[in-house]
Order: sequence, then C-alpha cells, then structure tokens
Amino acid sequence: MFILTITHILTISCIAVATADFSFHPVASVTLDRGAEILAYDHSRHNIFVIGADGTSIYSLDTQQILTQHPSNYAPENSAPWEPTSIDIDPIGRRFGVISWIPPLEDRISKQGVLQFFDTDSFETIRTMEIGYHPDCVMFTPNGSKVLIANECEAGQSGDHRGGLGIIELSQASRDSLLSGEIELNYYDLTGQRPLHDTLRISKRNADHPELDVEPEYLAPSEEGVWVSLQENNGLAYFDFNLTSWTNILNLGVSKAPLDPLDNEAAMLFPNLGIEMLYQPDTIVRFESNGGEYLLLANEGEGDDDDVIEFGKALALGMLDMQSAEELIGKLPSDQLEVIRKLRISTIDGDTDSDGDIDVPTTLGARGISILDASTGNQIWESQEQLEVVSALLNPDLYNHGDSRSDRSGPEPEGLAIGYLGDRVLGFVGLERAHMVFMYDLTNPKDPEILDVVELDSACYPEGLKFIEHDGKYLLLVAAERCEQLLIFEVKKN
Repeated sequence: MFILTITHILTISCIAVATADFSFHPVASVTLDRGAEILAYDHSRHNIFVIGADGTSIYSLDTQQILTQHPSNYAPENSAPWEPTSIDIDPIGRRFGVISWIPPLEDRISKQGVLQFFDTDSFETIRTMEIGYHPDCVMFTPNGSKVLIANECEAGQSGDHRGGLGIIELSQASRDSLLSGEIELNYYDLTGQRPLHDTLRISKRNADHPELDVEPEYLAPSEEGVWVSLQENNGLAYFDFNLTSWTNILNLGVSKAPLDPLDNEAAMLFPNLGIEMLYQPDTIVRFESNGGEYLLLANEGEGDDDDVIEFGKALALGMLDMQSAEELIGKLPSDQLEVIRKLRISTIDGDTDSDGDIDVPTTLGARGISILDASTGNQIWESQEQLEVVSALLNPDLYNHGDSRSDRSGPEPEGLAIGYLGDRVLGFVGLERAHMVFMYDLTNPKDPEILDVVELDSACYPEGLKFIEHDGKYLLLVAAERCEQLLIFEVKKN
C-alpha cells in the first residue's frame, strides 16, 4: 500500500506536464437550455450541434470564438418527448447530418428508435426512419459512404430485441435524393457467431440466450470496416464491410493495475491487492500514426445492478473464496477493513477455478485509457494508474468526485477526441467523475505522454469531446453534461 505523493508521480515516466510543448486553455463557454452530452461540428458552416436530454442546440463559431445561437426545432413528430442519443455530420460536404432518437423509457420495448436526417443549411428535418431498438451511437464512415448505427438494446429496457449494427448505404445519396429516394437499413446482430458465452461477458439473466445480452455502445469506423465497443460485455467486435460479416470478437480481459478501491475521502492506491478490473470501454476512436492504425479506448466501466454486489455482502453470503478474501484483507491497513466492504464487484467474473465462488474480486472499469492495434485488436499500451494519480495530485477535491466513486469505477474516463497537429497526434480524454480533461501525445502509441490537464468545475461531468481546426486555430469542444455547458478550449504549441 502507498499513499500518493509528488515523489510517486515523478516515478511515472510518461508524466511531463510541466515541460510539455503543447497546452490548452479555455476561450469560450455557453450554457445550453436543452442539455449538453454529445456534439458534432459542421466544417463547411462552422456550426456546432449539441444534443442533450431535452433536444438539440445549434451555435455558429466566428473567428474570435464568439458563439451565436441558431433556432432549432429538431424532434421527431411523436406524442411524447423522445431523447436524442447521438449526432454526426456528413464528412464530404453534402450538407446533411443525422441524429438518433430513442422513445420514452416506458415505450422502449415496443417502439423502435428513429434516425433523423436534417439539413445543415436550413436546420430543417429532411426525413426520419426507424432504425431498430435503442440506438446509442450513429456515425458516418470517413468517406461518407455509410451511416452506421450501434443499437445497444440496453438490458431491462429493450425486452428480447437483439443489439447489433445497422448499416445504411449512402454512397450515391445527396441531400435532395434523401427526400424521396428509398433508404435501406441492413441489420447485423451477433446471433450465430462463435459461442458468445465463451468469448464475451454475459449476464446471468441471459446465460441461456447470450445473443440477447450483447450491447453495442460506440463505433470506430474506417472505410473498410468498423470496430464496435460492447461495453457491458467487456469486449469489442469488428465488422468487415466487404465481407458483410463479423470477423473478430474480442474479450478485453482484465487490468491488474494499482487502484483505489476505498471510498474514504483520501487518495490511496494499492498495488498487488488481488483486485482486477474489467476494461469495459465506452467511447472508442480510431487514429493513425507513423503508418499504423490504432484504437484509443476510454475504459469507463458499466454494469447491470443484477450482476454487481458490494464486497462486504458477497463475503457475508459466502460468495467469495475465503482464502483469497483473507489474503486481500490482510494487505489492508486495519482502519480500512470496513471501507473495503463497500467496493462494488462483479458476481459473474473472477471464478478462476470454476468452483462456483469468486476467487478474484473484479470491479467494473479499468479507470484509464488503453491503445490497441486496429488490425488485430491486441493491446499495446495501458495508462494503468495515471489518471487517478494525476487527478489526485492536481486537485484532491475533484479526485474521483470527492473520492465518492473510488469504490465503483473511479474517475470514469468516457469522452475521447483525436487531433492531428503537423506530425503530432494528440488524444483528449474526459474524466466524467474527476471533472478533468487530459491531453496526451499519442504520436508513439506504445509510449504516450501526458501534455496537459484542464480542471473543470466540480459540477461539469465532461461527456462529448470534439477536436476541430477553425480559422487557423486548433480547438477542443467539450459538452459538459451536468452543468449543461458547451466549453471551448484552444490547443497551442508552447
């Protein structure tokens, strides 16, 4: 066990914030009356589109980073309010975009989600179409030939509908043809793939029907195919456009990095404690560097309450292997034994000898970021304890939301963005529960470096991130969910 100190942070080779040659600082912000979760940018019109729980906000950005609001009445024509979940703008300038919507909670089993095509000039709806149940992410391929939909079919909300990937072919589409032309949605779930129960993390509820348990979360497309994050399942899947089939399904395994499992209003990291962490990425983004293609993962963590229990309750119910539990407890200071009881662990992971009890307590979320080779899905780097260490040292009050989340998923990295500046590749990571945004240099994907960290207000919860080039300047856009703000930062070379 060790308590975080400045000495410890200096032993982590990648941390060089004080001498970094890039930094970013705030230049503008605005509070949105419809919420702020996910955003998109129209390069041709310099407009920022932000969706929140109550709808869509549109702002133009001038050369002085002054924001001007435009009227927006985007909403499918439904009798009850629907919730937007994702937005993207056509990347090849055809002047339209897409928004996915899900019905109210009480209707999500019986009603499909809707994809809304909208005109980026007039801000009017072009058309809407049903796209399956609980769409969580929509995205164009880089060449604009397809719109991709990740249908999460979240457990407990979508009944027996199967999560999967929707593909709409748009290679011949124009803004005008969308008005009257036929649009076909092809849908691919994971039914019939190699035994899912042997590959992915599957809940007890769907143990006999694992195809019902797959929950696609986010998309990282190229022109050849798309990686899909399966957050609750602790996996990734790759769909090949040419073969029109899934060609790779991965279990991401566990991280054994040091972690702070104690909700005790102090930053304490324990190496070799015997607790493992599921990666469970939310956002994933593809990037290129030095001729290679890579995936950056925000390993937030997510789980169904049916498959999670507090360590103390599992111990009392005899769900833990007693020898393993005693070894773990023996590594803790005596004054922390009660605190560890609140740590939330998985009930379906960690039975390493298949005898029915939990040998290795396993938490949800690896509390950091990781990089995978996009051609194979193999991990080449992981941030380990960096995000917890740095956030604790920079501002203990923001650390894991006042340390209240240390017994869950820690800082919860969620939003990601990639930026290219000359020959440098920058990666931005939003920590939802630490209210910070980190900037990494990813030019060498096997050895990233932290360049800068920005602390947000303690009520912000950064969610969506977007890197843009605007009027010769490099900007990072951040949608902060809880404070309902659009924040703009300028990225500069020092």
